[in-house]
Amino acid sequence: MNQRDPEHPIQTVSLSIPSIPRFLRIVRSLIAELAELNGFSLKDRDRICLAVGEACSNIIRHSYKGKPDEIIVIKCELHEDRIKISIRDFGEKIDLSRIRPPDAASVQPGGLGVHMIRCMMDEVEYETTHEVGNEIHMTKLLSSAEHDNGG
Repeated sequence: MNQRDPEHPIQTVSLSIPSIPRFLRIVRSLIAELAELNGFSLKDRDRICLAVGEACSNIIRHSYKGKPDEIIVIKCELHEDRIKISIRDFGEKIDLSRIRPPDAASVQPGGLGVHMIRCMMDEVEYETTHEVGNEIHMTKLLSSAEHDNGG
């Protein structure tokens, strides 16, 4: 019997890009293709791409302070029932205590990114244990209807 370990990805794809906003187009294209290959609906592919784009934009804006000569590493794990995307930077550490749900009365432009990421993905975790930089892990589950019907 050939049982697949559900925690072990079927495929893993990694990409490193410079911290230049125009390269996010390549990232979104890659993520959309991988999500489609994994059977996600167009609606969920768009959500995943939006979350990944926002996470990368936050890295460029906040961790790297707009410096174009830094590196962002994106790792996508395709599982039978989900896609897990990890995005790593080597910039300024984030203060997790400052990441909280938005208060509608105090929302400022650009202040909804983290909230939006949490709404678009099923699981979001921040890893700040690296000596340098940060890592965000985002998971989107493949709904049973998509999984059963092949997307």
